[in-house]
Amino acid sequence: IWSFLLVLLIFLGFLNFKTKMQPNSIIFSGIFAPLAQNKFSCKKIYYCHTPPKFLFLRDHWLRKYNWIFWPILEFYKRRYIFSLKKMDIIYANSKYTQDNLKKYFSIDSRLLYPPVGVQHCYNKIEENFYLSTGRLEKPKNVEIVINSFIKLPSKKLIVSSGGTLYKKLYKKYKEHKNISFTNWLKKEDQLEYLSKCIATIYVPSNEDFGISAVESLASGKPVIGLDAGGQREILEHKKNAYICSESSLKEDIIKAVHFLDPSQANNMKNYCIYSSQKFKDSVF
Repeated sequence: IWSFLLVLLIFLGFLNFKTKMQPNSIIFSGIFAPLAQNKFSCKKIYYCHTPPKFLFLRDHWLRKYNWIFWPILEFYKRRYIFSLKKMDIIYANSKYTQDNLKKYFSIDSRLLYPPVGVQHCYNKIEENFYLSTGRLEKPKNVEIVINSFIKLPSKKLIVSSGGTLYKKLYKKYKEHKNISFTNWLKKEDQLEYLSKCIATIYVPSNEDFGISAVESLASGKPVIGLDAGGQREILEHKKNAYICSESSLKEDIIKAVHFLDPSQANNMKNYCIYSSQKFKDSVF
């Protein structure tokens, strides 16, 4: 409930946004910023990194309170669609996002993958660990990753992120000797872990794009990923990744770890780096 009230305050803030600034053009991003478009008479560009999924995903936490918040959500949806129709150009960060904008909001858009700083990534000889890069939030499925490695006691997993589930997961799994947690890392430390792992694991549900997956590839490390969302536009099974099914995710992760031993992962290194280059800054 408190999360929704915070969202509602942000929504009202953009509805009542006031400014005297009138630039030649303005770029909107996020799910609430477009609501302020009527304050500007210049060229308006919207770059959509994710549409408001709480309006169409059945397993979104807000759906549990739909009977309470339905009038507010319907009002927001109308305002969101109205605002997007006032844009001069709309870009989507993946075909998956593009399809969702069209399917659920009848909004056309142009595809524009986000820029990824692949030039900052580098490769080192692998050390004996796999790296989970997803935030510790329920949609990222990190607990399923951890439970997969409990079945693989000879394989080491480093969970290299933080999030609202960090304390819960750390307390629950800290006694497992093959699983360790770093919490949030500085960017340079995250890149160092990427450079030295055997492979990364990034299996979020309904992911719009997946910058973490691209950074892994740019580091020459294959990704254990999910056959869903924007990852389908980044990963290729047994070429730069091992792609898992959401319906058998735990079992598929175990299969992927057996497949991506150090030798196999190293054999995929060059193609991983090559396939990351279409997302580099200069292409954007």
